[in-house]
Order: sequence, then structure tokens, then C-alpha cells
Amino acid sequence: ENDNIVYLGKHGQLADWSGGMRQRFRATRPLVDTLLEGRQANFAGLLEDAEDGVGVWACDGDITVLTHVADTTAGLLFKLLRGEYGSAPTREGAMVCVVNAFWTDGGEKVGNPWEFKLREEARDVLKAGSWEVVYCLRAVRTAAGVPGTMWRRYPEPWLVLDETGRVVLSKEGSEEPSSAEVAEALNRTANATE
Repeated sequence: ENDNIVYLGKHGQLADWSGGMRQRFRATRPLVDTLLEGRQANFAGLLEDAEDGVGVWACDGDITVLTHVADTTAGLLFKLLRGEYGSAPTREGAMVCVVNAFWTDGGEKVGNPWEFKLREEARDVLKAGSWEVVYCLRAVRTAAGVPGTMWRRYPEPWLVLDETGRVVLSKEGSEEPSSAEVAEALNRTANATE
């Protein structure tokens, strides 16, 4: 309903941001700063263009945190992973954490159809199962109009909650419930059909 809601995790784009990526980043930065409290974290800046909202933090010497990597900005992630912005993410034992990522699974919508190398890199780097979702809180709604929430806190299972907060689906593992699984669980509890 307003721009104060920020979903940390995959598909953070579900909130409406009238000011675009810049506004989204302004709202996300304090949350990431809070998330990194107690660590040796340093905000390094925005990668390439402030309009993309891809912020980067160096943390504890071996963790790099990025925000808002999407199909349209995935090339920035790939450059970072190749070491084009510095060697930290390429070192042995390094970890890259992406907050509010919203790329398509497998990167099938990254780049333009003629950007063969970028699309090939996307298929390799963003392949399903290669990134672990450690936190997700996402509003969901079925085609029948039944609202709910998808939630995950690693290593706990994925949960789908109805509008009262009751768990209607629990799914173990790293793969999130499919749209069909979410719709079936929510519609069943509301006695709705699609």
C-alpha cells in the first residue's frame, strides 16, 4: 500500500515504487545496513548507474552483498563475479549475497535475444538451484483472488500462509513452491476455484 514495505529476497519487485529503482534503493539501504550490523561492513557504492539501484557492500573480507539484481542488471552481477570490480568475490571461500534479487530462474529473460554471450552466461550463473534463497517474504494472490504470503527463512521450509497467518503449505528443500502449488493450497483453504 505504500513504499515503506520492502521484501527482502527473491522477487522484491512486488512492491510498487513510484520513484523507480532509486527510491527502492533508498528504502533498501538502511535495511541492508541493519542486516550487516556487527560485521565489518562497508558500503562501497552503486555499480555503474544509480538508476539501476545495484548497491554493493564489502563485508568481513569475504562477503560481497548486492541489491536489486534483475534480468536487466544481471550483467553487473556477472562482471562482479568475474572480478571486473575487484578480486574479493573471486577469492577462495568468497560468498556473494544478493538482496531483493528478481531475475528469472535460469536467466531466460536476461539481455536481448541477440546478446548470445550474456544469455549463455545467464544460463550458467543463474541456473535453477545454483542460488539458495535464505530469506523471502512475498505477497501472493491466486487467479481466484485469494491472498496469501510466501515465506522462507533458511534452513526452514518454504511456507505459504493464508490471510489469517495460518500455514496452508509447507515445502522442504531449496526449491520454492510453484505457482500451481501456491494456488492449490490457498484456494483449497478459501474454498475457491480458478
